[in-house]
Amino acid sequence: MKTELEHIQPKKGSSISLMVNPDLSDFFFWHFHPEIELVYVNKGQGKRHIGNHLSYFNNSQLILLGSNLPHHGFTD
Repeated sequence: MKTELEHIQPKKGSSISLMVNPDLSDFFFWHFHPEIELVYVNKGQGKRHIGNHLSYFNNSQLILLGSNLPHHGFTD
């Protein structure tokens, strides 16, 4: 699977970009970006693929993804 660069554009004058309840279908592709990413999943279950690690989760999770780390989805 080819890794794609995701372009993240924070609002002018801001150093962060916040998405609450995003449409996850927009993010179901193997991607990376130079920004770090903090992901919080309040509830649910699914699969997470980060770098060369694939695992499953249930209930809440909080994950900090490093710069340029390929990742894909956090749910089924």
